[in-house]
Amino acid sequence: MRKLITLLCLCVYVIARGQNWSYRYWFDANAEQQHTGTFTGNILQMDVSTDGLSDWFHTLHIQLTDTAGNLSPVLTRTFAIIPQETAGSRDLTGQPYRYWFDDADSVMQTGTLNSNVLELEALTEQLPSGVHHFHLQVCDDKGNWSPVLSRKFLGGNEPGVILPWGADWPWKSKYMFTDNRDNYVEPATDANGKEWTELDYDDSIWQTLTGPMSNTTDRWEEVGYIWEGDNNCFNLRRTFTMDSIPEGNYQLLMHHDDGVRVYLNGQKVVEDGGAGTFTYDIPREAFVVGKNMLAIYAEEGNGDQYLDYCLRYEEPENIAYTDLQGITYLIMTRDKTASATGYSNNGQTSLAIPETVNGNYRVASIADNAFANMDRLLTIELPASITAVGNDVFTGCGALAAVDWKPAWAVPNGMFGDVNNPNLLLYVDAAEYAPATFGGNVVVDGHAGRITLTEGYNFYAPRAFAADEVSYAHTYTMQSGLGEARGWETITLPFDVQSITHESAGALTPFALYQDAEDEHPFWLGELTGTGWQQSGRIEANRPYIICMPNNEAYDEAYNVAGRVTFGAKDVTIPKTEAIVGQGNGMTFTPVLQHVAVADSIFAVNLGEAYESHPEGSVFVRGLRAVQPFEGYITVPNAGAKVRYIPIGEDAVTGMYNLPFSMYDLPCEEAYFDLSGRRISKPTKAGVYLLKQGKTVQKVQVK
Repeated sequence: MRKLITLLCLCVYVIARGQNWSYRYWFDANAEQQHTGTFTGNILQMDVSTDGLSDWFHTLHIQLTDTAGNLSPVLTRTFAIIPQETAGSRDLTGQPYRYWFDDADSVMQTGTLNSNVLELEALTEQLPSGVHHFHLQVCDDKGNWSPVLSRKFLGGNEPGVILPWGADWPWKSKYMFTDNRDNYVEPATDANGKEWTELDYDDSIWQTLTGPMSNTTDRWEEVGYIWEGDNNCFNLRRTFTMDSIPEGNYQLLMHHDDGVRVYLNGQKVVEDGGAGTFTYDIPREAFVVGKNMLAIYAEEGNGDQYLDYCLRYEEPENIAYTDLQGITYLIMTRDKTASATGYSNNGQTSLAIPETVNGNYRVASIADNAFANMDRLLTIELPASITAVGNDVFTGCGALAAVDWKPAWAVPNGMFGDVNNPNLLLYVDAAEYAPATFGGNVVVDGHAGRITLTEGYNFYAPRAFAADEVSYAHTYTMQSGLGEARGWETITLPFDVQSITHESAGALTPFALYQDAEDEHPFWLGELTGTGWQQSGRIEANRPYIICMPNNEAYDEAYNVAGRVTFGAKDVTIPKTEAIVGQGNGMTFTPVLQHVAVADSIFAVNLGEAYESHPEGSVFVRGLRAVQPFEGYITVPNAGAKVRYIPIGEDAVTGMYNLPFSMYDLPCEEAYFDLSGRRISKPTKAGVYLLKQGKTVQKVQVK
């Protein structure tokens, strides 16, 4: 009797979507002979019978299905059945065995039998893909070793053969035969319009043959199909599966007589009218993850007939892996780990180091100076697979604002090099992973304590997080306008502001919310909308604003609030940094949380100095200066080169003139006002206005 294999060691752990799971399993390549069952919980334990299986080497394949119909990857277990002539009638439990692969010089593995069924896990893990021979000997209780028992098998996980030669491992293919090549026509498209070279083509009426194909049985040890006759041709279709498509060289090796055309997933990759043995390079881009279709047209003129092929993959000694942003790493193949040593400074700002590369290589280490002098690198994610990080990894990375640390161990102190950004965010999963000394802000499992933002330094949050408290302070010194736009700045903050406080005057209130109470100190705040500049009552995260603090000797002193102003919030969520632009009047108002270099397309406010005849803080000027973090800038897509500046304008300062002042103190030779005291342009509509000339103010009537 065959023994049962109790698969305790599979213990498949799952994240349950429901209570009941189903499973299916099959032996070797017999996927059509599946056995099914169900189980409850997160551990699958089952007994499978080996009755009906031949002696020696086998593989068991298991696949799980959750209640939503999602399939797990196929799990494979290798085992061997000890034949009766080797075991005799004795129980060989506790007896030694030894096995090896292929050549006698290969490394011999040893073990002890637990029963007359030998279970071997990960037998083929270090073998190249393809056809191999497994050799086994078992010792009885008298110390006598059995004869060497061998079995050919297809396996291996190392790169190598994708589809072995049919002479080594016969292949099956759907086929259509044309006995007179002169009458050949391409197979018609199916009912869904699919070509015969495509994966989803309906070939249900085609027959099946086993390769290799030859007109003689002595060409190879195994010939699956005898190809007879002259001047004929075959259309062949074969599916195969790719779990991944690693970087490397893909080649199709073929014996054919006569010509062939080869298609991979509908793309023609080979066309050759010759006869013999050939090697063809296949583009990696022609493969897909999952099922692939290899379609071959093979023709015969006269003489010999044969067809066999092998599809293989050659892994280069070193793999250059390039991510979407253009960072290059050198992936070393010797120990199946990847070291990020690479270094490219080609304009990328965001980088996520992959945990695995090409499905085969685990990224395990970051070398010294790996990202040194990448002066535009803003944020980086380091994977959990990393076990070692060098020193000065980020030296010269002056723009760096966020590091997302996934490993479950402490961040090395020397990793940051000369990075000096007080706004730098370090994301870790546990407090003990933060370095002993760190000049930025630590976010532990999505939560931070107090965040104090420093102007002039980059800020970037790749993921949202909660903060107990956050603040940003800025000193306002420019003189505000008196009957004209002046003293305006821009502001962008990464959080929803709850409080605005002057260093001595106390709480400040935007004019949009101003109630003229004794304890309120108003200031001007505006945003760009579809109807132009409008007053705003609050500052929201990642959105740009213009802002002006009253500062003019003509105002009542109680209204002047020049000086240091702090913007703050408590128990707040800081969202992922994403620009929320303002648009209106053909302009785009862009928030800035990282340095933006001076550019001819960017209009920045003229801070601290007049521009031509325009006072400080009154116009956005093209190509004036770099824009600093926590500011904003304007672009005008259709502005011609002659547009050198954009006035903030009177509509941006609606309500600016509500503060009490004497128009007699207004420093201008001539100015017009409406009867409420608001300064206006020279009137053209009929009405009564105030005209100031020198120190004299008088009413004038326009008819």
